[in-house]
Amino acid sequence: MVFWKHVQIYIFFLQFFMKNCILTLNHITKILPYMRIIYTLLLVVLLTSCSQTTEFSSLVQRNGKFYQVNSQTPYSGTFVKSSPNKKATTVLMEGAIKDGYFDGEIKEYYPNGQLKKSTTYKNQKLHGKNSKYYSNGQLELVEHYNANVLNGERKSFKNNGTPVVDEYYENGVRDRGFVKYDAYGKVIELGNYTKGIKVGSWSYVKNNQKITETYDEKGQLHGAFSQTYKSAALPAWIDGQQRTKAYVMKGNYAKGNKDGVWEISEKGGRVVQQLTYKNGKPMFFEGEWFVHDTKNNSKYFLKYDNGNLYSKTNKTDAYKMIGNYKIDDGRNYLTIGRISYRYGLLKKDEYRVSSNRYIAKKI
Repeated sequence: MVFWKHVQIYIFFLQFFMKNCILTLNHITKILPYMRIIYTLLLVVLLTSCSQTTEFSSLVQRNGKFYQVNSQTPYSGTFVKSSPNKKATTVLMEGAIKDGYFDGEIKEYYPNGQLKKSTTYKNQKLHGKNSKYYSNGQLELVEHYNANVLNGERKSFKNNGTPVVDEYYENGVRDRGFVKYDAYGKVIELGNYTKGIKVGSWSYVKNNQKITETYDEKGQLHGAFSQTYKSAALPAWIDGQQRTKAYVMKGNYAKGNKDGVWEISEKGGRVVQQLTYKNGKPMFFEGEWFVHDTKNNSKYFLKYDNGNLYSKTNKTDAYKMIGNYKIDDGRNYLTIGRISYRYGLLKKDEYRVSSNRYIAKKI
């Protein structure tokens, strides 16, 4: 019906022109380029009017494909989803469907008309750039797909534009650089991935503590580790002791396990605690550990031998270690003679080297 209306308009135009104009060869030569333009415009209007646009709510979905009601042929054409508000029509979604599936760019909108989401499909799969927006127009997320698989840069933001995460994907897994930000846009996590595995040097900032660690090609902690605590915020519990002063904890990992000497030092470099590890376990029976009581300016050397704990400051004192204790790696040790401390507050007093100084607290 629309087609014939346009044809009739075109014929009317030609008849009017023929009746009211005396055409010479010179006139025809001058008019011909304009006639071509008019014909092209009419052709565009004709093709546009012949395309099919359907209200999305009138389509039904069967087995993952969209159909028009009472049709057995998958729908192909453009669609528009409008709001139910009869006073003013608001487009909530628009795009195209091919053979029953979304095709090309599909746009979704907020009721205020602001773009909410832009999703691109190719061959029935997510493909290319996809974006999400807040109702204020600020970009929330941008990511890239290749045949339904995350592939490429991926960034997320808060509604004020502050970045949240900046990362990269290769065939669906994290790869290359990774950056995470706090609410103020400061970096709180930084490192690299290779095929979904953490590798190389990583740094973190959490609860006013800065941590740096190193991973090998298998994703295991390997190499130098450092943790710095600043005294400005929450206190930290290290080996059962509350520390409010700035400190640095340093050590090394070997194939995912603590290895060698680990120590805690306060500002100025004074070591206040030291413990040796082998294959991830404290060497209580093979080495020594000391705690520096900075309040009383005293240093207590602790030596473990056949289940007995001796204080080097008072060699005559000996305490039999019996019970369930936890060490700083979180493991439980039921064996008689093994004791250390963990991050966190331990309960119930046990074993002292002086009247006011606990060297151990039983769980």
